Amino acid sequence: MPDSVDPLARPLQLKDVAFFFLPLAFTAELMMVSHTIIHASLARWESPTESLAAFSIALSFHTILSSPTVVAPFTMLSYLKDRGSAVQLFRFHGVLMLAPMAVTMLVALTPLGDWIFQYLLGASPAVAAQARQATFVLAWVHPLIALRSMANAVFMLNRRTIMITCGTLVRLLGLAAVLATLAPWLGGAAGGALSLVGCIFVETVFMLYLARRFLFALPPRSESPVTQREVWAFAWPLMISQMTEGSLAFAINVFIGRLAKPDLALAAFGVVRGLAMLLLSPLRNLAHTAQALVHGEAERKVMVRFTAIAVLTITAAILLLFWSPLRPVMLEGVMGLTGELNRYSIAGVQTIVLVPLFWGYAALFRGLLSAVRRTKAIGFSAALKLSAVVAAGSVTLVLPEANGTVVGIVALAAAFGSESLFLGWRLYTQRDSEAGHGLGEGRSGTRSTESGGDAAARLDR
Repeated sequence: MPDSVDPLARPLQLKDVAFFFLPLAFTAELMMVSHTIIHASLARWESPTESLAAFSIALSFHTILSSPTVVAPFTMLSYLKDRGSAVQLFRFHGVLMLAPMAVTMLVALTPLGDWIFQYLLGASPAVAAQARQATFVLAWVHPLIALRSMANAVFMLNRRTIMITCGTLVRLLGLAAVLATLAPWLGGAAGGALSLVGCIFVETVFMLYLARRFLFALPPRSESPVTQREVWAFAWPLMISQMTEGSLAFAINVFIGRLAKPDLALAAFGVVRGLAMLLLSPLRNLAHTAQALVHGEAERKVMVRFTAIAVLTITAAILLLFWSPLRPVMLEGVMGLTGELNRYSIAGVQTIVLVPLFWGYAALFRGLLSAVRRTKAIGFSAALKLSAVVAAGSVTLVLPEANGTVVGIVALAAAFGSESLFLGWRLYTQRDSEAGHGLGEGRSGTRSTESGGDAAARLDR
């Protein structure tokens, strides 16, 4: 039977974006559910405030170091054409993985960890000790993230994003198994970290098993093989952006650790940020969706419209959960927060409503710029994001009684607000410049030429 009509052969429609994006959005929700389940478990174990604070700061530090590994989907979407380029990309990300693992071990096993967690973040000695233990366990996530990201990119290239969702469902099953067996035995923040590493390991093995036939179906070589230098030139601005985004929570923790009740503020912000990520993380996938689907001005307009729909949907969900009688159900029932920790978190979860607009369009513009391989602006925006967090977080230096969760969420809104404005300006001034020089609507001779030919027949057709 003949193949069905290739969606690349007709104009992009909102339903095409939805079919690509919704499995990724659902996957992001499921991934953040795993973090929320871990937080809820820690809240029910012994010494919940110490464990939550330690897990929060350990995870925020780990997020910074793991940032280079999560640019894999961007590089794969732009450069994966054959098995030769796959080998080059695996080698590139394998080298990137070594430095984060080494630094993580250094922090976990030497007094450097106490300096970071106690001096920089203001945690108590007991919290810092748990954070170092959790950091040691989290070190083993780095290779898993790199491998999983590459498998995810293969599915995106083939518009089989539903397989990514299947992998995340398996992740939740793995999480349940680890929480029921090994994690309680280890206990505390280290037990939470072990549950995260364990479920990601199960997910990664499953995803690589599913992706193997797509990788083997690639042609052996192409006429223009990718080089390490080419990938590095594309990836380094994205790595800076990802590292900065990953460092935002760490930088915020530095400031709220200076408040009058640092352990309470750190623990509450960890919970509130976890809930924020649960609701906002689907918007991050707008970057991969735009990079994979947009090839010209008409498709760009469809993506902008779809982004508006996604932002309004997430905003409505936040209002429903945290500005209604459902809020006690979420904080007390689902998260298990009681007493002072519950009261401290209320204002923070309500402030999350400020973030979706900026987060969504920042992700969209990141994807559109990556699609045309113009990533330097993304790297430059990192400085703006970090400056915005410093400016917002500095309020803790003059108002030590401020609510740390509110300060943290406002800082996130300021960071993504500055990024979205800068990237939007760069994208649309670039578009006007190209139009003035008579350039086409494709991807500057890069993925636009490959998308309709090699990409259409890429793997299993």
